[in-house]
Amino acid sequence: MTPHLPQAEAAQVVDLVLQAFKDENEQRPPRRIVIHKTSVFSPEEKSGFTGALRRVGAEFDLLAVRPRSWSATSSVSHRPT
Repeated sequence: MTPHLPQAEAAQVVDLVLQAFKDENEQRPPRRIVIHKTSVFSPEEKSGFTGALRRVGAEFDLLAVRPRSWSATSSVSHRPT
């Protein structure tokens, strides 16, 4: 099993989680979203996650962490203008 999602599935995860969030918060989207995992993001994952997150218009970060030291190994940040 691979720790990576195809682009479409990464976008679908974001869409499902955001809908659940909005259902619990009077249909308001979050102001900031952080997606973290313990392996690096593949290019396909990054594309799927960032594409879906940009549609929301929220600040977001993608963060890959190493569990032994809990330090960031890579990240993507977005602050809408």
